Amino acid sequence: MPSQRPFPALTTLREPVPESDEAFTFVVMGETRPTLPRMPFPRFAVETMREIRLLRPAFVLCTGDTIWGYDDTRQELLNELDRFRALADTTDVPLFNALGNHEMQTNEPVIELLQERGQRLYGSFDVGRYHFVALNTDEYWKEGRVSGEQLEWLVRDLELNREAEGVFVFMHRPLFSWFQGDFNPDDADVLQELFRSHPVRAVFASHDHFHYEEAHDGIRYLTVGGAGAPLYAQPTSGGFAHYVLVTVSADGVDYNVVEPGHLDVSYVAGNDGLERVSTARVANTTDRDLRFRNVDFRVPRLAADDAYEVATRFSDWERNDVEHQARVRAVSDRGDGSAAVCVEVDVPTGTAFYVTVTASV
Repeated sequence: MPSQRPFPALTTLREPVPESDEAFTFVVMGETRPTLPRMPFPRFAVETMREIRLLRPAFVLCTGDTIWGYDDTRQELLNELDRFRALADTTDVPLFNALGNHEMQTNEPVIELLQERGQRLYGSFDVGRYHFVALNTDEYWKEGRVSGEQLEWLVRDLELNREAEGVFVFMHRPLFSWFQGDFNPDDADVLQELFRSHPVRAVFASHDHFHYEEAHDGIRYLTVGGAGAPLYAQPTSGGFAHYVLVTVSADGVDYNVVEPGHLDVSYVAGNDGLERVSTARVANTTDRDLRFRNVDFRVPRLAADDAYEVATRFSDWERNDVEHQARVRAVSDRGDGSAAVCVEVDVPTGTAFYVTVTASV
Protein backbone atom coordinates (compact mmCIF):
# COMPACT_ATOMS: atom_id res chain seq x y z
CA MET A 1 0.00 0.00 0.00
CA PRO A 2 1.38 3.48 -0.83
CA SER A 3 2.85 5.22 2.20
CA GLN A 4 0.89 7.99 3.89
CA ARG A 5 4.26 9.56 4.66
CA PRO A 6 6.49 8.94 1.61
CA PHE A 7 10.21 8.82 2.33
CA PRO A 8 12.19 10.15 -0.65
CA ALA A 9 15.68 9.27 -1.82
CA LEU A 10 18.23 12.06 -1.40
CA THR A 11 19.97 11.27 -4.70
CA THR A 12 19.18 12.61 -8.14
CA LEU A 13 17.74 9.21 -9.03
CA ARG A 14 14.63 8.86 -6.88
CA GLU A 15 12.85 5.64 -7.82
CA PRO A 16 14.17 2.10 -7.23
CA VAL A 17 14.22 -0.14 -10.30
CA PRO A 18 13.81 -3.73 -9.07
CA GLU A 19 14.20 -6.70 -11.38
CA SER A 20 10.66 -7.71 -10.42
CA ASP A 21 8.17 -7.24 -7.58
CA GLU A 22 9.54 -10.37 -5.89
CA ALA A 23 13.23 -10.42 -6.81
CA PHE A 24 15.74 -7.62 -6.37
CA THR A 25 18.87 -6.63 -4.47
CA PHE A 26 19.61 -3.67 -2.24
CA VAL A 27 22.61 -2.48 -0.25
CA VAL A 28 22.65 -1.37 3.39
CA MET A 29 25.46 0.86 4.63
CA GLY A 30 26.09 3.29 7.46
CA GLU A 31 28.66 5.70 8.93
CA THR A 32 30.33 7.37 5.96
CA ARG A 33 31.16 10.47 7.98
CA PRO A 34 34.65 12.02 7.90
CA THR A 35 36.99 11.27 10.76
CA LEU A 36 37.08 14.92 11.93
CA PRO A 37 35.63 18.28 10.83
CA ARG A 38 36.72 19.66 7.45
CA MET A 39 38.11 16.29 6.40
CA PRO A 40 37.21 14.41 3.18
CA PHE A 41 35.07 11.30 3.09
CA PRO A 42 37.02 8.20 4.17
CA ARG A 43 38.56 5.94 1.56
CA PHE A 44 36.18 3.09 2.36
CA ALA A 45 33.16 5.35 1.87
CA VAL A 46 34.37 6.13 -1.65
CA GLU A 47 35.26 2.48 -2.34
CA THR A 48 31.83 1.33 -1.14
CA MET A 49 30.14 3.75 -3.55
CA ARG A 50 32.33 2.44 -6.40
CA GLU A 51 31.31 -1.14 -5.67
CA ILE A 52 27.64 -0.19 -5.41
CA ARG A 53 27.88 1.29 -8.90
CA LEU A 54 29.45 -1.95 -10.10
CA LEU A 55 26.81 -4.19 -8.46
CA ARG A 56 23.95 -1.83 -9.38
CA PRO A 57 21.36 -2.88 -6.78
CA ALA A 58 17.82 -1.53 -7.02
CA PHE A 59 18.59 1.00 -4.27
CA VAL A 60 20.65 1.72 -1.15
CA LEU A 61 19.54 2.08 2.47
CA CYS A 62 21.84 4.28 4.55
CA THR A 63 21.58 4.18 8.33
CA GLY A 64 22.81 7.70 9.01
CA ASP A 65 25.87 9.74 9.93
CA THR A 66 26.66 10.56 6.33
CA ILE A 67 28.47 13.83 7.26
CA TRP A 68 30.38 15.36 10.16
CA GLY A 69 27.81 18.06 10.88
CA TYR A 70 28.59 19.15 14.44
CA ASP A 71 29.39 22.86 14.83
CA ASP A 72 29.26 23.45 11.08
CA THR A 73 28.33 26.89 9.89
CA ARG A 74 25.22 26.96 7.72
CA GLN A 75 27.35 27.11 4.59
CA GLU A 76 29.63 24.30 5.77
CA LEU A 77 26.59 22.12 6.44
CA LEU A 78 25.13 22.86 3.01
CA ASN A 79 28.46 22.01 1.43
CA GLU A 80 28.76 18.74 3.36
CA LEU A 81 25.25 17.67 2.42
CA ASP A 82 25.97 18.44 -1.24
CA ARG A 83 29.28 16.57 -1.13
CA PHE A 84 27.59 13.46 0.21
CA ARG A 85 24.77 13.66 -2.32
CA ALA A 86 27.34 14.04 -5.12
CA LEU A 87 29.23 10.99 -3.81
CA ALA A 88 26.01 8.99 -3.57
CA ASP A 89 25.07 10.04 -7.12
CA THR A 90 28.18 8.29 -8.44
CA THR A 91 26.45 4.96 -7.73
CA ASP A 92 23.74 5.73 -10.29
CA VAL A 93 21.11 4.20 -7.98
CA PRO A 94 18.72 5.83 -5.47
CA LEU A 95 19.95 6.17 -1.87
CA PHE A 96 17.61 6.58 1.11
CA ASN A 97 19.11 7.91 4.35
CA ALA A 98 17.70 7.49 7.86
CA LEU A 99 19.13 10.45 9.75
CA GLY A 100 21.70 10.01 12.51
CA ASN A 101 23.05 12.20 15.28
CA HIS A 102 25.70 13.76 13.01
CA GLU A 103 22.97 15.07 10.71
CA MET A 104 20.45 16.05 13.43
CA GLN A 105 22.89 17.37 16.08
CA THR A 106 20.06 18.12 18.57
CA ASN A 107 19.86 21.46 16.81
CA GLU A 108 16.54 22.94 15.67
CA PRO A 109 17.96 25.23 12.93
CA VAL A 110 19.90 22.26 11.52
CA ILE A 111 16.78 20.09 11.51
CA GLU A 112 14.83 22.84 9.76
CA LEU A 113 17.59 23.11 7.16
CA LEU A 114 17.49 19.36 6.52
CA GLN A 115 13.75 19.56 5.95
CA GLU A 116 14.15 22.58 3.67
CA ARG A 117 16.48 20.44 1.58
CA GLY A 118 13.73 17.82 1.18
CA GLN A 119 14.90 15.35 3.84
CA ARG A 120 11.99 13.61 5.58
CA LEU A 121 12.67 12.83 9.23
CA TYR A 122 10.88 9.50 8.94
CA GLY A 123 8.56 7.73 6.52
CA SER A 124 8.23 4.67 4.31
CA PHE A 125 8.12 3.44 0.72
CA ASP A 126 7.37 0.28 -1.24
CA VAL A 127 9.48 -1.76 -3.61
CA GLY A 128 7.46 -4.47 -5.27
CA ARG A 129 5.66 -6.48 -2.61
CA TYR A 130 8.01 -5.29 0.15
CA HIS A 131 7.69 -2.31 2.50
CA PHE A 132 10.59 -0.20 3.79
CA VAL A 133 10.36 1.98 6.92
CA ALA A 134 12.81 4.74 7.87
CA LEU A 135 12.73 5.77 11.53
CA ASN A 136 14.28 8.81 13.20
CA THR A 137 16.07 7.75 16.39
CA ASP A 138 17.52 11.24 16.90
CA GLU A 139 14.47 13.43 17.24
CA TYR A 140 15.05 16.77 18.96
CA TRP A 141 15.88 15.97 22.60
CA LYS A 142 14.54 12.45 22.10
CA GLU A 143 17.77 10.70 21.10
CA GLY A 144 17.52 6.94 21.29
CA ARG A 145 13.74 7.01 21.26
CA VAL A 146 10.81 6.46 18.91
CA SER A 147 7.76 7.92 20.59
CA GLY A 148 4.89 10.40 20.29
CA GLU A 149 3.69 11.25 16.79
CA GLN A 150 6.36 9.14 15.13
CA LEU A 151 5.35 6.03 17.08
CA GLU A 152 1.67 6.66 16.35
CA TRP A 153 2.49 6.93 12.66
CA LEU A 154 4.60 3.75 12.79
CA VAL A 155 1.74 1.75 14.33
CA ARG A 156 -0.61 2.88 11.56
CA ASP A 157 1.95 2.32 8.82
CA LEU A 158 2.76 -1.23 9.87
CA GLU A 159 -0.90 -2.09 10.24
CA LEU A 160 -1.68 -0.76 6.75
CA ASN A 161 1.13 -2.98 5.40
CA ARG A 162 0.35 -6.13 7.32
CA GLU A 163 -0.15 -8.00 4.03
CA ALA A 164 3.24 -7.05 2.62
CA GLU A 165 5.52 -9.92 1.69
CA GLY A 166 8.01 -8.47 4.15
CA VAL A 167 8.96 -5.26 5.95
CA PHE A 168 12.48 -3.90 6.38
CA VAL A 169 13.18 -1.17 8.93
CA PHE A 170 16.23 1.09 8.85
CA MET A 171 17.27 3.65 11.46
CA HIS A 172 20.38 5.02 13.12
CA ARG A 173 20.59 3.73 16.70
CA PRO A 174 20.38 -0.05 17.20
CA LEU A 175 17.94 -1.77 19.55
CA PHE A 176 20.57 -4.38 20.46
CA SER A 177 24.26 -3.69 21.01
CA TRP A 178 27.18 -4.94 23.09
CA PHE A 179 28.68 -1.44 22.91
CA GLN A 180 26.97 1.94 23.35
CA GLY A 181 23.72 1.42 21.42
CA ASP A 182 22.14 4.34 23.29
CA PHE A 183 18.54 3.21 22.79
CA ASN A 184 15.92 3.86 25.46
CA PRO A 185 15.09 0.37 26.83
CA ASP A 186 11.36 1.06 27.27
CA ASP A 187 11.04 2.31 23.70
CA ALA A 188 13.10 -0.65 22.51
CA ASP A 189 10.60 -3.05 24.13
CA VAL A 190 7.69 -1.29 22.43
CA LEU A 191 9.36 -1.44 19.03
CA GLN A 192 10.38 -5.06 19.42
CA GLU A 193 6.80 -6.07 20.21
CA LEU A 194 5.51 -4.00 17.31
CA PHE A 195 7.97 -5.59 14.89
CA ARG A 196 7.19 -9.07 16.24
CA SER A 197 3.47 -8.66 15.53
CA HIS A 198 3.99 -7.54 11.92
CA PRO A 199 5.87 -9.07 8.94
CA VAL A 200 9.21 -7.39 9.74
CA ARG A 201 12.11 -9.38 8.29
CA ALA A 202 15.08 -7.27 9.42
CA VAL A 203 15.98 -4.07 11.25
CA PHE A 204 19.14 -2.23 10.13
CA ALA A 205 21.01 0.36 12.19
CA SER A 206 24.51 1.76 12.73
CA HIS A 207 25.74 4.34 15.34
CA ASP A 208 28.14 1.67 16.62
CA HIS A 209 31.02 1.56 14.14
CA PHE A 210 31.22 -2.18 13.54
CA HIS A 211 29.17 -5.10 12.26
CA TYR A 212 26.92 -6.92 14.71
CA GLU A 213 23.83 -9.09 14.54
CA GLU A 214 21.24 -10.60 16.85
CA ALA A 215 18.06 -12.50 16.01
CA HIS A 216 14.86 -12.18 18.04
CA ASP A 217 11.51 -13.75 17.21
CA GLY A 218 12.71 -14.59 13.71
CA ILE A 219 13.74 -10.98 13.01
CA ARG A 220 17.35 -10.10 12.23
CA TYR A 221 18.73 -6.99 13.93
CA LEU A 222 21.88 -5.88 12.13
CA THR A 223 24.30 -3.11 13.00
CA VAL A 224 25.91 -1.98 9.73
CA GLY A 225 28.38 0.70 10.78
CA GLY A 226 31.46 0.13 8.65
CA ALA A 227 31.26 2.50 5.67
CA GLY A 228 34.35 4.50 6.57
CA ALA A 229 34.01 6.21 9.97
CA PRO A 230 36.57 5.28 12.68
CA LEU A 231 35.97 1.74 13.91
CA TYR A 232 35.04 0.91 17.49
CA ALA A 233 36.27 -2.69 17.66
CA GLN A 234 38.84 -5.19 16.46
CA PRO A 235 38.02 -7.19 13.32
CA THR A 236 37.20 -10.28 15.39
CA SER A 237 34.46 -8.24 17.09
CA GLY A 238 33.05 -6.84 13.86
CA GLY A 239 35.42 -3.89 13.49
CA PHE A 240 36.02 -3.96 9.75
CA ALA A 241 34.85 -1.93 6.77
CA HIS A 242 31.69 -3.41 5.29
CA TYR A 243 28.29 -3.06 3.71
CA VAL A 244 25.49 -5.62 3.38
CA LEU A 245 24.15 -6.80 0.02
CA VAL A 246 20.61 -8.07 0.53
CA THR A 247 19.03 -10.32 -2.09
CA VAL A 248 15.27 -10.81 -2.06
CA SER A 249 13.88 -13.72 -4.08
CA ALA A 250 11.26 -16.45 -4.06
CA ASP A 251 13.76 -18.53 -2.06
CA GLY A 252 13.85 -16.00 0.78
CA VAL A 253 16.21 -13.23 1.84
CA ASP A 254 20.01 -13.53 1.75
CA TYR A 255 22.25 -11.16 3.74
CA ASN A 256 25.79 -10.97 2.36
CA VAL A 257 28.30 -8.97 4.42
CA VAL A 258 30.83 -7.54 1.95
CA GLU A 259 34.17 -6.01 2.85
CA PRO A 260 35.10 -3.31 0.28
CA GLY A 261 38.16 -4.04 -1.81
CA HIS A 262 37.30 -7.56 -2.98
CA LEU A 263 35.53 -6.60 -6.22
CA ASP A 264 37.88 -5.45 -8.93
CA VAL A 265 37.66 -4.20 -12.49
CA SER A 266 41.02 -3.45 -14.12
CA TYR A 267 41.22 -2.31 -17.74
CA VAL A 268 44.10 -3.99 -19.53
CA ALA A 269 43.49 -2.81 -23.12
CA GLY A 270 41.69 0.05 -24.81
CA ASN A 271 38.96 1.82 -22.84
CA ASP A 272 40.00 5.19 -24.24
CA GLY A 273 37.13 5.75 -26.67
CA LEU A 274 39.47 5.32 -29.64
CA GLU A 275 40.43 1.65 -29.70
CA ARG A 276 37.76 -0.64 -31.12
CA VAL A 277 38.60 -3.33 -28.58
CA SER A 278 38.46 -2.78 -24.82
CA THR A 279 39.28 -5.49 -22.29
CA ALA A 280 38.83 -5.59 -18.52
CA ARG A 281 39.88 -8.16 -15.96
CA VAL A 282 37.10 -8.69 -13.39
CA ALA A 283 37.67 -10.39 -10.06
CA ASN A 284 35.55 -11.46 -7.09
CA THR A 285 37.44 -12.54 -3.97
CA THR A 286 34.40 -12.55 -1.66
CA ASP A 287 32.82 -15.82 -0.51
CA ARG A 288 29.66 -15.41 -2.67
CA ASP A 289 28.81 -15.54 -6.34
CA LEU A 290 27.96 -12.00 -7.44
CA ARG A 291 26.55 -10.29 -10.50
CA PHE A 292 28.38 -7.22 -11.79
CA ARG A 293 25.60 -5.28 -13.51
CA ASN A 294 27.58 -2.20 -14.44
CA VAL A 295 30.99 -2.94 -15.96
CA ASP A 296 31.57 0.15 -18.12
CA PHE A 297 33.63 0.14 -21.32
CA ARG A 298 34.53 3.22 -23.37
CA VAL A 299 34.75 2.48 -27.09
CA PRO A 300 34.13 4.38 -30.36
CA ARG A 301 30.54 5.42 -30.97
CA LEU A 302 28.71 3.37 -33.59
CA ALA A 303 25.51 4.09 -35.48
CA ALA A 304 23.69 1.07 -34.01
CA ASP A 305 23.66 -0.08 -30.39
CA ASP A 306 23.54 -3.73 -31.46
CA ALA A 307 26.90 -3.40 -33.25
CA TYR A 308 28.84 -3.92 -30.02
CA GLU A 309 29.97 -7.47 -29.23
CA VAL A 310 30.92 -8.81 -25.80
CA ALA A 311 32.96 -11.92 -25.04
CA THR A 312 34.73 -13.52 -22.08
CA ARG A 313 37.99 -15.42 -21.68
CA PHE A 314 37.73 -17.62 -18.58
CA SER A 315 40.08 -20.39 -17.41
CA ASP A 316 39.45 -22.54 -14.32
CA TRP A 317 42.04 -23.58 -11.73
CA GLU A 318 43.11 -26.46 -13.98
CA ARG A 319 43.63 -23.97 -16.82
CA ASN A 320 40.72 -25.31 -18.82
CA ASP A 321 38.78 -22.83 -20.91
CA VAL A 322 35.30 -22.24 -19.50
CA GLU A 323 32.36 -20.99 -21.52
CA HIS A 324 30.93 -17.98 -19.71
CA GLN A 325 28.30 -15.50 -20.85
CA ALA A 326 28.16 -11.74 -20.56
CA ARG A 327 25.71 -9.33 -22.13
CA VAL A 328 25.49 -5.69 -23.11
CA ARG A 329 22.97 -4.14 -20.74
CA ALA A 330 22.98 -0.56 -22.03
CA VAL A 331 24.74 1.76 -24.46
CA SER A 332 24.93 5.53 -24.05
CA ASP A 333 26.46 8.25 -26.19
CA ARG A 334 29.16 10.11 -24.26
CA GLY A 335 28.89 13.11 -26.59
CA ASP A 336 32.58 13.06 -27.49
CA GLY A 337 32.62 10.53 -30.31
CA SER A 338 32.74 7.60 -27.89
CA ALA A 339 30.11 5.40 -26.28
CA ALA A 340 29.77 3.91 -22.82
CA VAL A 341 28.90 0.25 -23.13
CA CYS A 342 27.58 -1.23 -19.90
CA VAL A 343 28.10 -4.98 -19.52
CA GLU A 344 26.42 -7.35 -17.09
CA VAL A 345 28.25 -10.51 -16.10
CA ASP A 346 28.09 -13.09 -13.31
CA VAL A 347 31.37 -13.33 -11.40
CA PRO A 348 31.56 -16.50 -9.30
CA THR A 349 33.32 -16.50 -5.95
CA GLY A 350 37.08 -16.83 -6.13
CA THR A 351 37.41 -16.10 -9.83
CA ALA A 352 39.08 -13.63 -12.16
CA PHE A 353 38.66 -13.53 -15.93
CA TYR A 354 38.59 -11.19 -18.91
CA VAL A 355 35.66 -9.42 -20.50
CA THR A 356 36.10 -7.80 -23.92
CA VAL A 357 33.85 -5.37 -25.78
CA THR A 358 34.42 -4.93 -29.52
CA ALA A 359 32.99 -2.08 -31.55
CA SER A 360 32.31 -3.92 -34.81
CA VAL A 361 32.47 -1.93 -38.04
